[in-house]
Amino acid sequence: YMCWGDYWVKERLFNAFIDLGCEMADDIKSADINIYLFGSPFTPRTPSLFNPDSYNILWLYSHPDKITANEISNYDEIYVLSNKFISEIEDIYVGKLHKEPLYGCTDFVTNIDIPYGTLDSVVLVANARGVYPGYGRDSDKYLVEMDKVPFDVKIWGHKWDNFEKYDKYPKKWFVKKYYTYGHVPRLYRAANAVIIDGHEDMWSWGFVPMKLYDVFASGGLPIIKKNCGVEEIFGDYVLQYEDSKQLYEILEYVKNNRDDVLDIIEKGREVSS
Repeated sequence: YMCWGDYWVKERLFNAFIDLGCEMADDIKSADINIYLFGSPFTPRTPSLFNPDSYNILWLYSHPDKITANEISNYDEIYVLSNKFISEIEDIYVGKLHKEPLYGCTDFVTNIDIPYGTLDSVVLVANARGVYPGYGRDSDKYLVEMDKVPFDVKIWGHKWDNFEKYDKYPKKWFVKKYYTYGHVPRLYRAANAVIIDGHEDMWSWGFVPMKLYDVFASGGLPIIKKNCGVEEIFGDYVLQYEDSKQLYEILEYVKNNRDDVLDIIEKGREVSS
């Protein structure tokens, strides 16, 4: 599933542990330590989830509304991406839960040798997620609602080329299904802005997506759907939108205030790196 961001979180953590001298087990049954990146409840095909003697760590970094007490009972230690959610569950999971959030991390390039904005476009690097209410991507919907987008729009991701299903947005916006992961930092830097959205439960609980760090670390400008956790980490300079009107106003601001934008990028890079 190389088209999923979760795949690359796992891959980069895998390499980081090897660099520390760890040996990666072939499966969860033979591991001394298991780390589960929670995106949905674990549904193993075997009766026992882990080796009885293993130490099991849960990193709750997405989809907090899916977590249950039964799921958490499988783990010895719990890390969460959001301060707000820690406050919600800290009285329930005393002894397991870390009181400090484990925020998203990035190892993206922080010294890009190309000028910001050379692509002269806003980009969306994300897979299409359906068209039914509460699950589709707000960013795509908001761009379509604009009479005229201030920049060209370029979309990379799976399923967007199903033009019968995703028939609302102009076909010319779609570029390719996949953008090579190792080259993504250059794309983020070259774009005028990278638009980020996500799932409503993550936004309302302040789970700040790793892509925000990735874009800043790459020297790019993220524009993110309103998230109550962003200001806690980055302050009030990150550009956030709640509807198509606000997204349009932000894009107009980006188009006409290059010096301010470069200042935002520099502040974001200091936090992300």
